[in-house]
Amino acid sequence: MNNKGFAITSILYTIFVLFLLILISILFALNNQNNLMRKSIESLEDDYVKPTELKDNESGATAQCTGKYIFFDNTAIYLKKGATIPEYKNLFGTYCFKEN
Repeated sequence: MNNKGFAITSILYTIFVLFLLILISILFALNNQNNLMRKSIESLEDDYVKPTELKDNESGATAQCTGKYIFFDNTAIYLKKGATIPEYKNLFGTYCFKEN
């Protein structure tokens, strides 16, 4: 009768240790996934440049780089370097490809 407490305690501690091992392995896997996501985002950001030279949004302005031009009315167009920007007055931002 005295060994019942020892048996139950050993089973409970074994379950607790297994739970901790599973929890730690899940945390390591999530941390690894987070690091991989960060590295992929950094490599993606390295492929694109946000030029600040484009200040003139008037009709006839030319694109400073090849990429996506986004306007405040939620439209976006892709232009090559030197192409004429349409008569949009409210340019929100650009996402340009880095030129090698």
